[in-house]
Amino acid sequence: MDMSILPNDGIHKLSFFISDGFKTRDGAELPDSIRDIFIGSRCSKQLLQESIDTFIYSLPRNLHRLSIPQDYRFTQQCILPPTLEDLEYECTRDSLDHLVVPVNRHYKSCKLQSQSIEDTEWLNTKPWISALEVKAGSVSHNLSNHIKQLRVWSWGFDFEDVVLPESLELIHCYTAVPTKKGQLPSSLKNFYHSFFKQPFESGLFPESIETLNISFIIKEPMPHGFLPSSNLKHLELWYNQELQVGILPQTLEYLSIHSYQKPLKPYVLPNGLKTFIAESFDGQLDQHSLPTSLTSLNLRSFRGSYSSIGPLNKLSFLSIFVLNQSVLTLISNIKQIDIEFLSINETTLQNTVIERLNLKCKVQQVTLPPSFFPQSLRHLDMYNTYIESSNVLNDGCVSIISNKPIDDSFIPPSVIKLNNKKRNNN
Repeated sequence: MDMSILPNDGIHKLSFFISDGFKTRDGAELPDSIRDIFIGSRCSKQLLQESIDTFIYSLPRNLHRLSIPQDYRFTQQCILPPTLEDLEYECTRDSLDHLVVPVNRHYKSCKLQSQSIEDTEWLNTKPWISALEVKAGSVSHNLSNHIKQLRVWSWGFDFEDVVLPESLELIHCYTAVPTKKGQLPSSLKNFYHSFFKQPFESGLFPESIETLNISFIIKEPMPHGFLPSSNLKHLELWYNQELQVGILPQTLEYLSIHSYQKPLKPYVLPNGLKTFIAESFDGQLDQHSLPTSLTSLNLRSFRGSYSSIGPLNKLSFLSIFVLNQSVLTLISNIKQIDIEFLSINETTLQNTVIERLNLKCKVQQVTLPPSFFPQSLRHLDMYNTYIESSNVLNDGCVSIISNKPIDDSFIPPSVIKLNNKKRNNN
C-alpha cells in the first residue's frame, strides 16, 4: 500500500487489512484530513509489525479514532495526537508504556492485558486506560476508579483479594471465580460469568444490573429474589429447571434460555418481553405462555402446536422447526416478517396479509408448494427455497431476491426488481 497516493484532503476514514503480500513505503505519512483509522490483520506478526511501524509514529494531526490489532507492539515512544478521542487497542504494559497521551484523555476502548500485580499497580497511574483484562496472577488490592471494564481469565483471581471500584460498568469472568453477596459494585451494569458453579443467593447481584449472562448449566431451581428486579433488561442462562411465575423480573426485554426442556407455564414470561430464545424447548405451549409484546421468537426445536397462543402482532422475526398450519395463528395480522424454518408441513402463507417477507430455509433446500404466498405480498427475499411452478408467486409481487435460480416463466409480470441466480437453460 503506497500511502503517498492518498490525496492530502478529502479522506476522513481509512480502513484496511494487512495480509500476506502487503507492502508499505518507509517514512510514509498519512494525510492530516483523516479522522478515523481502522487496521485489521490477516498476516504473520512479523509482517504486521513491519507494516504498521512505517507510519504509526507519524499519525495525522486531526485523528479522532484509532484501531490497531492487539498483536502489534509499540517499541519506541509514540506521541498520540491531542485530537484523539478513542484508542481501540489491547496489549501488555511493555507496549502501552511507550504511548505519550494528551492530558485528560480517557479511551473507552483501550485495554491492559495484566499478568501480575505490578501491571495493575502501573494501570492505576494511567487514567487513559479504561479496561483491564487479567490474563494471569492476581491484581492490586485497590483498582482505580477510571477502570470501567474488568475481564478475568486467571484461575488464581478472587474477588475477596481486591476492592472493586464503583466505576466498574462491566465484569466478565471466564473462569470459576467465586462471587459473594456484597462484592460486586452497586453501580455495575453488565455481568457475564462463564463458570458459575455456586449455590444461588438472593441479593448476589446489585439492582443496577442491566445485562446478566450465566454461561454454565444451572442444576438447581432459582429462588425468588435471585435475579435483580429493578433494571435487568437482558438475561441469558443455561438452565433446565422449571420456571415459576414471578422468578423472571418484569423489566426483561431479552431472554435467551439454553437447554430448557421443562414446561412453559402461562404468565411465566414477563409481559414486556421483546426477544425470547429457547432453542432446546419442545414442550407444550398453552394460552398466555408467550407474551403479545414479542418482536423476536426463536423456538427452532419446537415441534408442537402454536394454536393456543393467538396472534403475536408485533412479531418481526420467527425461527421455528416446522412451518405448519398452527404457525399462521401467530402471524395472521403481520405485514412484514423474517421467517426461518427447517421444514414445511402441508401449509401455505396464502391466508396471511404479509407484504414484505424474508423466508429462509435452514437446511439445504425446500421446494415451495403451489399458491404458497399471499396475494398481499409485494417484496420477497428467499434463501434455500425453490420455486418449481408458475402458480407459487402471486401477480402483484414487485421485488424478488433469491440465492436459488428461478425460471423466467415462473416469475409474474408485476416483478420489476429481480436478483437471483439464473438457471442455465442450455
